Amino acid sequence: HIPRPSTSVSSLSRAELVSVLRDYGATPDEVLEDPELLDLVLPTIRADFAMIERYRYVPSPPLTCPLTAVGGLDDPGVSTDDITAWARYTTGPVSTHFLPGGHFFPISHGPELRELVRAAL
Repeated sequence: HIPRPSTSVSSLSRAELVSVLRDYGATPDEVLEDPELLDLVLPTIRADFAMIERYRYVPSPPLTCPLTAVGGLDDPGVSTDDITAWARYTTGPVSTHFLPGGHFFPISHGPELRELVRAAL
């Protein structure tokens, strides 16, 4: 339900896309600096961004189950308001958590995330 920026990441030039990936901080420099490896991974990454860019929310009735929403405190693309907004998708109880890190906080804070999921289940 949250509109995405109008800039299309999937159609950026190779250099621009590498710069975006570097900013996200989840792709090792060894990958970003290896042209052959980039040839292998960039098509999949572009397709992932294209899927996100083309998705359109279709309103539907809220769920009735509990919902746990987790976000990274330093995520440049997903705000804390974006995470708390998930509450509108259920009439059940909502638990919201924020962990240190950016968009890829599950990589750097996997144990904490697993514990939250375990507790929610």
